[in-house]
Amino acid sequence: MLNISVVLVTYNRLTLLKKCLDALNKSTYNIKHVIIIDNNSTDGTSEYLEKIKSKKNIVQELNKNIGGAGGFYVGIKTFQEKTNDDLVWVMDDDTIPEKEALENFVKASNRIGEFGFLAGNVRWIDQTPAIMNVPAVHNVGWNRTAESKDDVLYPVLISASFVSLLISRTAISAVGYPIKEFFIWGDDVEYTERISARFSSYFVSQSIAIHETTRNIGTNLIEETGDRVSRYFYDIRNKIYRGRKKPIKGHVRMDVGIAVTLFQLMVRPGVKQRIRKIHVVLKGIVFSWFFHPKMEQVKKSSNGQV
Repeated sequence: MLNISVVLVTYNRLTLLKKCLDALNKSTYNIKHVIIIDNNSTDGTSEYLEKIKSKKNIVQELNKNIGGAGGFYVGIKTFQEKTNDDLVWVMDDDTIPEKEALENFVKASNRIGEFGFLAGNVRWIDQTPAIMNVPAVHNVGWNRTAESKDDVLYPVLISASFVSLLISRTAISAVGYPIKEFFIWGDDVEYTERISARFSSYFVSQSIAIHETTRNIGTNLIEETGDRVSRYFYDIRNKIYRGRKKPIKGHVRMDVGIAVTLFQLMVRPGVKQRIRKIHVVLKGIVFSWFFHPKMEQVKKSSNGQV
């Protein structure tokens, strides 16, 4: 029987955190450890987590918010260094997995054998595919994949999000940890691209989870409004970094995409917060010139202690 940890990153969403943990407690497959990373929440999360600490529930309280990327870095490193479990199931606090989600991942892993990661079938609250969690594939049309609830495996994944993602200890040992300096956006893509470059990775249609975001939207700076606009600094900076690591064709495609976004912000009629958005893109471009984060590898002595 495979031993599996969960890594769950939370920040100021106590109601959703409780809902996620309740869903995990209903899992039809036993979860060995739940590693909860609290990104310095201020909404009572810390007090709640103090009450549920146990040998199973491993709580890491951070003294500042280091973003989703930092949280997943800490969580996956804790899994690697503090447990002997075989696999780690990664998610945000607004991920609500169906009770059979992990069991169906395990069934898929038994059929596959060695793998890098398995991506779950992530839906929004209305059961449509969650747009921001659509895996990148080599050649299979996503629409057919996303609409399928059949027992289907697609060994064509390039990247996936950190929302209901099952990662093997072997893959982590081989490629290291996520880049914590990304803060938000792109850390999951970069990390899963690293894994899929070395290990076959799969989409598991029967492992279903609901991503309870406010809206079912992806990243689109042109259409974005409100407080999220400033976050696109990280999106631009991290995309340029990722582009530098790709072959020339991929590098050019990434840079052209950013240039097109900048052009559209300047000329498209009706863009809200136009000046602010242009500033965010330019800031991301400039800061990318000085952005050279360390890709941390796993220490050979990291063999688990729990």
